[in-house]
Amino acid sequence: GTQALSDAALEALEGRKACLLANHGAIAFGPGLDEALALADKVEALARQYLAALAVGEPVLLQGEKLAEAIAKISGYGLNATPSP
Repeated sequence: GTQALSDAALEALEGRKACLLANHGAIAFGPGLDEALALADKVEALARQYLAALAVGEPVLLQGEKLAEAIAKISGYGLNATPSP
């Protein structure tokens, strides 16, 4: 913890609930510990997926309208899912 690291984290979190800090890991928050932990798990899973994609070449990142379209398609995904026993 330096002030510079704290400042970078605050900047990265503007308008977001999670971020990755180079050489430090993830920061995630939510209305409660369960939600924050679930978000941290998702961020780490996405980071692993991105790392795996980098292993086979440069991933194609969605931008603009394509990104908005993808977000619209997955919004609410899993919210009404029934947990498996």
